[in-house]
Amino acid sequence: MSDEFHDYIIIGAGLAGLAIAALLARDGYRVKLLEAHTVSGGCASYFKRKDFIFDVGATTLSGLQSSQPLGKLIKELDLQNLNFKKMDIAMKIFQNGKTINRYADIELWIEEVIKQFCSDKDLEEADNMKKFWLKLHNMEQDAWSLLELHPNLLPVNFKDLLQIISPHKLIANLQALAYVPSLFTALEKSLKDSNLSHKEDFIEFINEQLIISTQSHVDKSPELMGALGLNYASDMYYPYGGIHTLSKALEEKFLEHGGEIIFKSEVNSIESIEMDKEKIYFLKDKQGREFLTENVISNLPVWNMLKISHDTVHDFFKPYADKFTYNTSAFMLYFAVKTDEDFGTSYLQMICPEIIPNCSSKSFFVTISQIDDEAKASQGWRTVTISSHTDADFWLNLNTETYKQKKNETQNYIFQELFKNIPSLQQAEKEFISSSSSKSFEFFTKRKNGLVGGLPHSIDQPFYTLMPKKVPKENIYMVGDTVFPGQGLVATAYSALSLYATLKLPPLVVSQKSLRKNDP
Repeated sequence: MSDEFHDYIIIGAGLAGLAIAALLARDGYRVKLLEAHTVSGGCASYFKRKDFIFDVGATTLSGLQSSQPLGKLIKELDLQNLNFKKMDIAMKIFQNGKTINRYADIELWIEEVIKQFCSDKDLEEADNMKKFWLKLHNMEQDAWSLLELHPNLLPVNFKDLLQIISPHKLIANLQALAYVPSLFTALEKSLKDSNLSHKEDFIEFINEQLIISTQSHVDKSPELMGALGLNYASDMYYPYGGIHTLSKALEEKFLEHGGEIIFKSEVNSIESIEMDKEKIYFLKDKQGREFLTENVISNLPVWNMLKISHDTVHDFFKPYADKFTYNTSAFMLYFAVKTDEDFGTSYLQMICPEIIPNCSSKSFFVTISQIDDEAKASQGWRTVTISSHTDADFWLNLNTETYKQKKNETQNYIFQELFKNIPSLQQAEKEFISSSSSKSFEFFTKRKNGLVGGLPHSIDQPFYTLMPKKVPKENIYMVGDTVFPGQGLVATAYSALSLYATLKLPPLVVSQKSLRKNDP
């Protein structure tokens, strides 16, 4: 058994794990981070092919304003060497022969959406569309203000509860009450109230936008979460060098403050033992290494925690693992292309006439590197990452020949739709064409069944039924996308900041117990 003792051991170096690790190490705690892969970042990591850098999964950044999770995290840790470009056209959406510019500016976007989806002669319809988007815009702004004020909207102890009901937050709390119904009402009600629910092409557009950010459609997405999801593009950035540059900055900050990362360390057991009349957690990894700590923070999904925990901790995770019947992964397509074409943005969404073969969505999302991003591709070349939603189970039990056949079928269809909308790419020189599925995500990230993207926002699973971030009567905590659902990196960053607010103690204080247990 290892005699090295840590205040915190964190399992998983995804963005949430890196964030909470860096925050705690900065405050003086002995923190060790165990990561199963060879690099940090999780689903927001990268891989390299010669001179080309490809984002593995997540590609977009949002929520960088000072009141938003990633903005708060960057400021809190004083992260350096980040080069993010604000996208005035957040994305271009191709639908039924139309090209829709999703402007970041709310006024420009309202003009565009009216032009694309409203009749020129129907002034009432245009007014309804304007009111609909202004309502969602205002809800989003208020929601971020509320989240900034309350880092612990799902309290785990009395201290958290006192923060929520404290007198100096009374006015804001009363204002927030107005939004409570929007947590239980589906977004489709707003569309009906705005007399827009009859517009099939518009509803299709909304659904394919929502699936990116909330993992749900208008009939299930709560109105407030729909407002956040549909306004994701109002503050979207392109990260030069790739999305992993944010994870790398967090990793460097963690190491700078004395943290330690062990790569290729896949934890397969968490047990508690008694030491000096106190509960100590004893972790083992697949390589046979053993670790001791007073506190465990897991960046793993709930299903993985069920597999590696024991006794009452296992019993805690089981009902949540059974309840969250989430089965979504991603089909990914990667390639490098030689082109100097200006697409107006790095982000494109193609809405197809039918569900993509072997996938569960009618759309796919394209990220093409900026022409001047020579960290990702050599001059004149661009890297492309394409993703679409798929059922995880579909890919896991196919034999080798069938798996290859199905991948080619999906890949060919995506290329067909891509070239239909951007013909210039068809003849352009390409290299390193490859694709992946849930099988690949399971192998590299160790997430059960290769599930990615976070829990869906759904009126069927209200916020109060979500899994708490602390196991009762244990010092085992959770961060990541099965704690706070949807919204990708924004959600995982919020989960880390929320837990930090719960754990926060005076900076640069190392527990005497920790020092004592490390004495020779």
